[in-house]
Amino acid sequence: MTDPRIEAAARAMFATTEGEHTWDSLQTHYRNVWLKMAHVALAAADAVVAGTSPETITIPEVRNDRPIPGKGGVDG
Repeated sequence: MTDPRIEAAARAMFATTEGEHTWDSLQTHYRNVWLKMAHVALAAADAVVAGTSPETITIPEVRNDRPIPGKGGVDG
């Protein structure tokens, strides 16, 4: 089960976007993207409240080992 704070933040972030979809109509993949963004945002906000330097924030659940494709599918 998702932390209620993370789901509430994800729903609020999603609600500010324009589009034809609702939260309940989102495919699992896209819902998970919003949940990950909300998780990162809340971790950063919690770190500020705790007085932790932003440089020390780590989110192990977010993968960063995938290349980011550039235009034409070529990695930049």
